[in-house]
Parts: sequence; structure tokens; C-alpha cells
Amino acid sequence: MLLLGDAGERVVEHIAAELPRVEAWLGHAADDEAAYDRAREALAAAILRAAEHRRAAGNPGAVDLLDPLLRAVDAGQMDDQALIDEIVMMLVTHVPTAAASAWALYELARRPEVRRDLEEELDAIGARGAEVERAPLLSAVVLEALRLHPPVWVLAREARREFLHGPHAVSAGNEVLVSPYVMQRLPQYWKNPESFLPERFVPGSPWHVERPPPAYIPFGLGMRKCIGERTAILQMKLMLAALVRDFRFELPAGYEAGAFGQRPLVPRDGLPLLVERRKRAGRRDRDHEVAR
Repeated sequence: MLLLGDAGERVVEHIAAELPRVEAWLGHAADDEAAYDRAREALAAAILRAAEHRRAAGNPGAVDLLDPLLRAVDAGQMDDQALIDEIVMMLVTHVPTAAASAWALYELARRPEVRRDLEEELDAIGARGAEVERAPLLSAVVLEALRLHPPVWVLAREARREFLHGPHAVSAGNEVLVSPYVMQRLPQYWKNPESFLPERFVPGSPWHVERPPPAYIPFGLGMRKCIGERTAILQMKLMLAALVRDFRFELPAGYEAGAFGQRPLVPRDGLPLLVERRKRAGRRDRDHEVAR
């Protein structure tokens, strides 16, 4: 029986397999169309079962993602396939979002002064739900993590017409690979490009300068820019706010994460973090654990 989590991962892998040449360079196997079809069917069936269960329960006071979507279906504003498509889009965004959030925790552990400033910001505003939109440093941490560690590190596009790129002639129909990972570390656009500096995204900071749009493309650019951008950024804000507010993350002595160019970009050997519950007003417990 195909588990729902496995189905979600298979769908993400299929979407990412739109880069066949890159996959060949990395030595990955070609995408399994049959496995993708099974995963897609499993996801669709699970979503429809959840919808039927919610309707059968009478929807007693439910306030979540499914509730407004079901109301739209019942009102004739969307059909079951649109319902499935909306929820699948939400599900597949969790994989790159989780990877980027892990990188953000890694960078915060490397810069404890930024972590402390972020803790103070979150403590001051509460940072629950909509409050995350009033946390400028949190937003800057998310954007800088996406700059240094874009989950989708390479994009493929087809040239619609012939053009010259420097000394290289590109013919119409050629596949062009664009790497956010490379673009977002170019020294002509980013001072100290290898450093984690959320200040780059704080208006008024000396590090905050105007750059051409192609210099920052973690979600792509133009008409084919990822439609899940706002959702992914909000998910990262909510996740990091909850974690940083209640826990403190540190790296084992001497640990340096190496990037592994798979889908999405993840730490090569996982990300071991030492986790300590923060001491805050009204809290006495200090649970310690090691999380990987």
C-alpha cells in the first residue's frame, strides 16, 4: 500500500525531473512514470476521502485549509479536480520549504548574535499566526536563507528565439539551465556573497541595496515564476517563528554542512543540531535533546 507521505515525495520528484540533463550529470535514475501515476492517484484518493469524512462529520466548527475549499466546491465555484489540485500544491511545497527552513536554522546557529536579535523580536510581538508579518528580521532571515540555499538550485527553460549570451550563441529550442544558487552568490551583486547576512533584506541597513531582479530568483522569474512563493515564505516564517521562540539550536563542535545537489538542495550528511528549550518567563523546564 502506497503511503501518503511516499506519494507526496514521488510527486515532488516527478516535478523536479523536468531537468533531465542535470539529473543525468548527477547520476540519478530517470523518473518512473508508473510510480508517479500511482502516487498521483493515491494523493487524489486520500484528498477525496478526507473531503467525504469532513462532510459526513457535518464540518463541526472546523477552521483549516480544507474548510474554505469544501465551501467553494459546495457553492459550485470549483470542482473536485480543482480541490485536489489546490491541496496537492500545498502538499508538494512542504519538501523545499522544510529544506530551506533547516538551512535557516543552520545559519542562525552559526550567527548567534542574529539568533538572539530574532528571539527578542519574536518575544516582543508574540509571533503567532498573522503576527509573523510584523517581524522584519524574521522576514530577512527567511529571504537570506533562500538566497544562500535555494531549494531549487537549477531551473530549465527553453529558448523561444535565437540569442547571444556573451560569446555563446543559443538557438531557438535549446534548453537553457539557470542556477539560482550561482546567481545569488555572484560578487557583482552581493558583497561577501558566501556570508549569511539577513541585513541585506532590512531596509535602511548598509547592506540593503537595489539589485536587478535576476540577482535573486529562489522561485524563478517572469511568467513561470513559482506560484507557491508567498505560501512557501509564509510557511517558513510560521515554522521558524515557532521553533526559534521556544527552542535554541546549536551546532556540534566543528560541524560544517556541505550541500548535496539533489531535489531539493539539502545538507549532504543531514543536519545534526543540539536543541535546548529556551528559558522564558513562566517556564521552568529545560529539556535537552539531540535532533537530527
